[in-house]
Amino acid sequence: MEEPSVMRINYRALVATFLLLALIPFVLTSASLDEIIQTAYGSSEEMKRYELDKKNTELTVSIGEAPEELGISVSSGEVSAEFQPKTGNYQFGTTGTATTFTLPNDGKTAITVSTGPVYYTTNSNDYTLKPSVSATHSFLYGEDSDNRSTLLNKQSALLGNYTYQSNLIQFENSILSQIQGLLTNEKSINETMRSIVVQEKGMSDALALKTLSKDSVAYQELENSLSRLESTLASLTSNQELLESQYTQLTSLPWEGLPSIREPNLGFEKNPNGNTSVALKALALDLAKEDLKLAKAALTNKTLQVNGGTNVSSVNPVSIATGRVNSISGTVGADFTAKNYTVGTSVNGSYNLDTGDFTPTLTVRGSWNNNATQLTEMLNIQKLENSAMLASISYNDALQEYLYTASSIQSQRASWLLEYALLKSTISYNGKVLEQQEALFAKGLTTKSSVDNARFTVGVDAYEKALTLIKGLVLENSIRNLQIQGR
Repeated sequence: MEEPSVMRINYRALVATFLLLALIPFVLTSASLDEIIQTAYGSSEEMKRYELDKKNTELTVSIGEAPEELGISVSSGEVSAEFQPKTGNYQFGTTGTATTFTLPNDGKTAITVSTGPVYYTTNSNDYTLKPSVSATHSFLYGEDSDNRSTLLNKQSALLGNYTYQSNLIQFENSILSQIQGLLTNEKSINETMRSIVVQEKGMSDALALKTLSKDSVAYQELENSLSRLESTLASLTSNQELLESQYTQLTSLPWEGLPSIREPNLGFEKNPNGNTSVALKALALDLAKEDLKLAKAALTNKTLQVNGGTNVSSVNPVSIATGRVNSISGTVGADFTAKNYTVGTSVNGSYNLDTGDFTPTLTVRGSWNNNATQLTEMLNIQKLENSAMLASISYNDALQEYLYTASSIQSQRASWLLEYALLKSTISYNGKVLEQQEALFAKGLTTKSSVDNARFTVGVDAYEKALTLIKGLVLENSIRNLQIQGR
């Protein structure tokens, strides 16, 4: 078994080796931070889910915005075949085949063409035929929900894009936070290793100069301090392993050290109308107003439906050879519907081709109710009025919150720019100091310790710059979050 002193010497040699490596000016890895983030995007299952959620939202919006097309429906009716024993004939018939065409307009115009009941008897060649054509169209006097549908589609599109972009920023920030933790821990490891070497050298010099003895209380305190530093280093090293493992899970990449990091884009102008969060609150307010308007309109809306049609019919079977029919009839009518009453009228006319008689018919109809649900409807309107007021308050709160956050971002931006400018000045100064120390050492005018100290300071500056740039990128993401807009 090795003696404790030998183990301590080996440990010190290891620490010294690590420190010498740390003192070498830092070399950036080939991968930039942007490349790391893009790789993490491509390998993340979470990002794939965000992409699918976004596509589903876009499909939902497209469905809602799809224009109405011509609707066609066909009904065949019931077909029958009957044997008549007395005459020995077969009678074939159908209740009628009808085709309805619904036009894509506000009045839902419907045109129906029908054969009507059709019967044919064998041997006698008798038939019954009643073809018809009819049409209906509605006119609305009041408000409908077309604008509400537009608002809902716009809200869905805006919310879907905002959610997706926010998730991207949140994911990117998680990577930035992980790298920030790694760099901070690495920086602490290097500083701790340097403190150990400095402590070791101080203890060694004290023994050599005989200013302290190993049995002295002061020397034992230095040994205790050294043990604490070694424990700290062990803890930091263990934490580094954990952070690197978490980084690999997050990005699917091994940690290769300090990446190249671009400078953030902090261009920002306050928008008096707010950002997407404010726009969503504005749409919520518009929807609340629209719901209130439609609820009020439901009490006063009126509908006029007009209809008309014509048919040709045979009352008695006639020979196919004659090609005759018995009568032609037509109808025109209208119904006017309000909240608690309906009135309608129709005019029918039938002309018998056999007798030459024309028979007109006028029909008038109507209904009324006392609107027993009026109290419930009025209470619902009051509720919708309150909802509209709350939506207005929420919109104003969101706008004020945005303006406050925007002002805070502008302050943070100015603070970061000043901090980065001062850091660059310090880095430039420390770089020149290292050059001077190296030149003086080459001439034998300074000590190697002075050069190592200057080199270590430059190494620490590399970490400080990286951490400051990450801080700036987080601020850039905060600005992006304030500028997200939907389509």
